[in-house]
Amino acid sequence: NFAMGPMVDLISTVTTAFIYVIGVYSIMGGSNSGIEIGVIFAFTAYISRFWAPINTIASFYNSVLTAVSYLERIFETIDEPVLVRDEPDAADMPCIKGDVEFEDVTFSYEDGVTILKNINFNIKRGQSIAIVGPTGAGKTTIVNLLSRFYNVDSGEILIDVINIEDVTIRSLRSQMGVMMQDSFIFSGTIMDNIRYGNKTVTDEEVIEAAKTKPFGFAPFYPGPVLGGHCIPVDPCYLNYKASTYGFRFSMIDASMAVNDRMPEYCVGRISEILGRRLGKSVNSSRILVLGIAYKPDIDDCRESPAIRIIGRLRSSGADTVFYDPYIMQFHYHGKVYEGERSLTARLVRSVDMVVITTSHSKVDYEFVRSHAKVVFDTRNATKGLADRSNIELL
Repeated sequence: NFAMGPMVDLISTVTTAFIYVIGVYSIMGGSNSGIEIGVIFAFTAYISRFWAPINTIASFYNSVLTAVSYLERIFETIDEPVLVRDEPDAADMPCIKGDVEFEDVTFSYEDGVTILKNINFNIKRGQSIAIVGPTGAGKTTIVNLLSRFYNVDSGEILIDVINIEDVTIRSLRSQMGVMMQDSFIFSGTIMDNIRYGNKTVTDEEVIEAAKTKPFGFAPFYPGPVLGGHCIPVDPCYLNYKASTYGFRFSMIDASMAVNDRMPEYCVGRISEILGRRLGKSVNSSRILVLGIAYKPDIDDCRESPAIRIIGRLRSSGADTVFYDPYIMQFHYHGKVYEGERSLTARLVRSVDMVVITTSHSKVDYEFVRSHAKVVFDTRNATKGLADRSNIELL
């Protein structure tokens, strides 16, 4: 069947060659057949146009055959019986603490070919172990059995004194992580690969998980912008000095451009959240900005993103107030802005949105969440709260 395409190509080529041979022979032989070069070219064009749709049909036929063979393999996989299932009375696995025990475990992939026989060991929580041995000794099999990719032939595998066959597979595997020998990177970002399909995991949680690994990862968290003097200002001076010697640092230019645009991005997110959650625009909303200092638990507001966000919100027509336990007022464009003296339930309930721009430890964020209509948390200050139904992250 797959020879159809090449055969059509071969016949088309032979026919074209035959036309050229007859035409050249007639012209060179001086016959009075009336055949000219133009006639030969016309006939070869006719031949090409004649075989073009046949070639298309042949290619389509080959594609159909290829698709059918793929579908056969797919349906073979779908029809493969599931050998590992939840028991009818299986319960959810409690939060795993880490004690693992193999008791007389025997396992074989094929009948009569035993891979593991009467394996016994006990691993206490917090222990790190290495299983060594030659290829085929059963190292990967132990990990597969612990993850319950297969059921044991005999014996028991216990996690925290619970037989893993007595709990649901989903509740067991959701608390485990397995890094196999063959590493694989999925398409997408590194963050997507770490998240591994779990869309409920926030960016901040991915960063927290990544920084626990000993490979020199330096965590940087999403935020409205970097404030203070060192990072927003000093690199600009470095770039200025470099320009006097005829060059610039393109990475600094790009970083500064992103940093400068973040307040506008935050205002855009505020507008989007207000419209989606409350059906209101920025122009008709009252917004409480929580935190003026450029970093937690200080009274310094130099280059603070909160000030720039307040300025943009007010220029958009929003009624903006702020509260910071360390800063009672600030100056911006020749004006003095006075803050709220205390963070009360009445204040929080009176606004359409609370925007957290500084994660001060003195602020009770559960109190804020419980009284606010909507909270836009740009610093992930509310990460420890159980109820996050009215919280939006940057």
